[in-house]
Amino acid sequence: MHKILSKKNALTLFSPALLLLFAACGGGGSGPGPGVIGDPTPGSLVTIGPGPHPRIDLPGRLSVLLQVLADDGRPVPGLSASDFLLHENDSLVSTSESQQRLLPKPRIFRAYTHLLLDLSGSVAGNPEGLAAELAAAHAFVDEALAEPSVEVAISWFFGAPDSVPGYLPGSSGPLGFSANAAQLHAAIDNVDDVTVTSNSTNLFGAVLDGLAVLDEAAANADAIGLEFFSLNLITFTDGTDQAGLVTREAAVAALEAGDYSAYTIGLGDEIDTQSLTLLGPDGFVQAANLPDLTPGFTDVAKDVRDLANSFYLVSYISPKQHGSGSNTLRITASRDGDSASLELTFLADYFCGGAGFLDSMAQTSAETGAALTQLAHWPNNGSLTAGWQDSDNGSQRTLFLEARDQDLDPDADFGVAGRLEIAALGVADHITCGELLSDPLTGRSQLALTLRSEAADPSPSVQVLRLDQDGSTSDSWTPAPGADAPREVVAMASHPGGGLVLLASRDSGDLAIWRILETPFGLDTSFGADGVASWNISADITPRALAVRADGRVLVAGTAHNPVAAATDMLLVQWNADGTLDTDFGVQGVVRNFGTFQNDVVGTPQALRIDAQDRAVCVGFLAAAPGAAHPSPAFWRSDANGLPDLTWIGNSSGPYAGSGLVALGPVFTGEPAVLFGRDSGATAFTLRDDGSILAVGTRQNAEGHTDLAWWRLDNQGRLDHSWNGTGFMIEDGTLEDNAFETSASLLIDGTGRVLAAGSSTLGTEPQRALLWIDQDGARTFAPLGMH
Repeated sequence: MHKILSKKNALTLFSPALLLLFAACGGGGSGPGPGVIGDPTPGSLVTIGPGPHPRIDLPGRLSVLLQVLADDGRPVPGLSASDFLLHENDSLVSTSESQQRLLPKPRIFRAYTHLLLDLSGSVAGNPEGLAAELAAAHAFVDEALAEPSVEVAISWFFGAPDSVPGYLPGSSGPLGFSANAAQLHAAIDNVDDVTVTSNSTNLFGAVLDGLAVLDEAAANADAIGLEFFSLNLITFTDGTDQAGLVTREAAVAALEAGDYSAYTIGLGDEIDTQSLTLLGPDGFVQAANLPDLTPGFTDVAKDVRDLANSFYLVSYISPKQHGSGSNTLRITASRDGDSASLELTFLADYFCGGAGFLDSMAQTSAETGAALTQLAHWPNNGSLTAGWQDSDNGSQRTLFLEARDQDLDPDADFGVAGRLEIAALGVADHITCGELLSDPLTGRSQLALTLRSEAADPSPSVQVLRLDQDGSTSDSWTPAPGADAPREVVAMASHPGGGLVLLASRDSGDLAIWRILETPFGLDTSFGADGVASWNISADITPRALAVRADGRVLVAGTAHNPVAAATDMLLVQWNADGTLDTDFGVQGVVRNFGTFQNDVVGTPQALRIDAQDRAVCVGFLAAAPGAAHPSPAFWRSDANGLPDLTWIGNSSGPYAGSGLVALGPVFTGEPAVLFGRDSGATAFTLRDDGSILAVGTRQNAEGHTDLAWWRLDNQGRLDHSWNGTGFMIEDGTLEDNAFETSASLLIDGTGRVLAAGSSTLGTEPQRALLWIDQDGARTFAPLGMH
């Protein structure tokens, strides 16, 4: 059961303790709501929840959510990481080695704050009054969102039975709760799109509507596994309830029936102070005139923010290792000479090196399935992401693009407030992006799309779009229909001579690539056979990845039947710049894993690139046989002719050292349940000019869940221990403990920060889109020299 934190349940459940502790692994607890903040100090600790244990994210990150209160029950905001000391088994934990920090709390605690704004005749008909209300609402948003765990929703009310939620310009649905200031400001400024159907004021009905929106947020918080949250209602009016549709008693009863914090703000001398006091039990602010309105809004926002800011998510990487058994953790909070401590216990089962800290952004609610699939550069050190989101009933899959600036804020010049949605193209309403390419100087992008008329459409089609920097379509290419048409996009790459090369599946089941000209935007009929080159000598061919060399030769990675291995295995196929098979590459244009790099296991490639020395680098996984348990991360490198690069030696403990193949599996760890001994594999990577790589993928942990995994290999394929101390990093439980994380794309942006796109799934809940951001200075890269 997830707990709602409010003043009411705190006063009934707790004596005036000074520091409340919540184990972030779940359970229950509650704490006092907002109060007047002076300079309180911590005194004692109270544990709330199923047991005195921290949350553990393998391979060894511990987290505890704390709320700090003063002797009189007031929240204590403003503590820093240095105000907390950690001891394991009575030994001080090094703050630097453990990377001890206070983490942002949106994945553990969220303050849902619903702002109800009066749009009755006295406001809507008074330009000066409306301008003051909008300015105050903008100030409220800025003040409240200074705490990252606060989310705000905007609604308007007048005399109609139902309130009107805030909409973004041009959007077909309400914005809802958001921590995005730019979007909230846009929704406030979009007030002119609200159709006011009555000059009256349905104040009491608006309160009921506002609470219903908060109840929906609470249900969503439970659905996404959010451990703790608060529900805050802020109502502004310049008058009294005139509509008479709902009684004051009904509104007050609804407030008292739930765990809400409620505030009211009244303007002028025509307000019903008694009603506003009852509807704002946690605070009623009366603004005598328009200049007082903004300070009143910001005072309430600060109260909401300070409640949220009195919670601290203390996290660190434990030095304990697998086999150390049970351990004690003591946390001490101090300020101005006063301190409070509490002890917890934890088991260090399956602890090992490689833990780290990543930031993340969840791209959607848990109500519908969604995923991020592609990442690309964007002007001014920004990034462009592509993904999909399902409709409520699953009948439609909408493609979306999101452009972000260097600060990861939406690029307001792209789409609508930084987001572009493509819900349908012709009869297709299930649209996914198979590849995204973008020019970081101009912002022009190119998308290779797979189109389906329904989820189970057996004959999908392909379309390539060109977009200008604002997201508008400047050109498109649709292949001619027929049995030889591309069916599903696998990859697309820029051609050094201009234009594109597309890799897609088709009905014939062969490997096929399409050469698309820059101008006119269509097939290059001089390439291959009327713009298409193919290869079909082996059975069970599945295309996986594509790369184009500087001289125009095209290399494709995939899987097919390997006659030597008598199993499906990794292979590389290369075409000349004119679309003929490059028979000088490998054996008649083909290189296979089994029999070339080693003779033990079969491989599956997931991504392919050409490095600055014209060597082909491929990442994926190895297994004893197709579909066998416990595949291992694999990294291949071959020269321009397809021969294994014997300088790609890997670590000496690796099973194929010096073969051009680097594998990281049980042999590497010596313990199947630790690190990469279970199902693991790389899905995407990026290259440096010195031949080193950074790859991302997944690994199965000892509890059976998949985690995000990163590998940093030097130019000889060895783990680079200067990166995260180990050469690898593992991220577990980004949104929820026991969730399954997957990655699809990797980007090092113009600042040297690392981004990964993918999704997270918990049980039967809908898939959730995720963007991971690594901006730890010890792991970021120089912004130049990346591909």
